[in-house]
Amino acid sequence: MRKLFTLLLVCFTIYAFGASVNVSFKLKAINEKGTPVDTTKGVYIVGDVTKWAFKPMEKLSDHVYIFDTSLNSGDTLSFYFILVNSWDSAGNQNWNYYKKYREYPDTANTICNPSFAKWKGDRWLIVPKKDTTIYVQWGKCELLTSVNESSIAASFNISPNPSNGIVNITFQSVSGIANIDIIDLTGKTVKSLTTSEKIMTLDLSGLQRSVYLIKVSDNTGIYTRKLIIR
Repeated sequence: MRKLFTLLLVCFTIYAFGASVNVSFKLKAINEKGTPVDTTKGVYIVGDVTKWAFKPMEKLSDHVYIFDTSLNSGDTLSFYFILVNSWDSAGNQNWNYYKKYREYPDTANTICNPSFAKWKGDRWLIVPKKDTTIYVQWGKCELLTSVNESSIAASFNISPNPSNGIVNITFQSVSGIANIDIIDLTGKTVKSLTTSEKIMTLDLSGLQRSVYLIKVSDNTGIYTRKLIIR
């Protein structure tokens, strides 16, 4: 009887709140005129998807950035991209400062996804029922089918992915000593190591089931890949 009650409770929770799915936001930081945006201060995502915290996006390659998170399927959430990590230089809500760095500064004239938008100026997402990647371009409402990455993005491969924690990494263009960081969804580095090998195996079975970012840096640049541990 207790097992049946537990099963019913789990089913009700999933029905009421939605199952958790992994969502990747991949941004092409080039405006509609074809000009790269100024990312010297970084690129951040903010909105309902981050509980209104400024979350940094990882650079995948030239002008391509990514943010991974877990969301509840069925939720309708706002988000947009910005080039600073606070409301103003002092952390206060200063619209004149803030609008210089965010998408759609003229919110009165921009509505993305108007069929279910709660207010103007933000992007809106109905979280799907399965893991997905959202491809977008800076200042453009329409979703993209993909984001072209430079050859940097092919610098290393991960397999299997998703993984049970045992991960094989094959490097294609690592030069000299490479630093490897495993980063969780909060931005915390949970494991770091170095290697000069072209092929290596990582045992990450001690980590919780979640989405992680594998960041590799060497003297040619910084490269990232998303890893799912199940």
